[in-house]
Amino acid sequence: MSKGLVSKTLNLLTKYGIAEKKGRRFVILQTPKTRELKRFLNFVVLSGKLEPLKEDWVLALGVYGSFARGENTDKSDLDVWILVEKPSILKTASLQRKIETATGREVDLLVLTPKRVKALRENDPVFYYSLAYGSMIIWGESLERIRDVPSKEPAEKDYTLTRKGPGKPKTS
Repeated sequence: MSKGLVSKTLNLLTKYGIAEKKGRRFVILQTPKTRELKRFLNFVVLSGKLEPLKEDWVLALGVYGSFARGENTDKSDLDVWILVEKPSILKTASLQRKIETATGREVDLLVLTPKRVKALRENDPVFYYSLAYGSMIIWGESLERIRDVPSKEPAEKDYTLTRKGPGKPKTS
């Protein structure tokens, strides 16, 4: 990238209120405009990395937390939820590893079933609505649109996979 192109780009970012020049440096401003731009860029980048990982047993996949809010940093982990009819610990652990490899981020993977979605809606509405309305849907339907998806088979115990230190995922 040429010095002229970088200078022109930084001047455009300043013109549109995204960056500010402080001395010889440019600083990205923390405003609603830049947060929404970051959310959009997060969606573009993450959908490009996660869509190729789509598997038939996953009904929907969404990103929540700092990436969905446009507040992520270089050190942020990636909070992902998947909606499945019948959870499988082996398939879920494999998908989590694939997402970590594709994104280069530590991933906390929340596994949801229609039954668990209903329980969250009834017992933890604050968390449920933060997922339903604060997520970036990468594929499938939003949690509000799939609220009536029937479960075809009895599900295993619901769980969340998180990385705790080096090694294998921890289930909870």
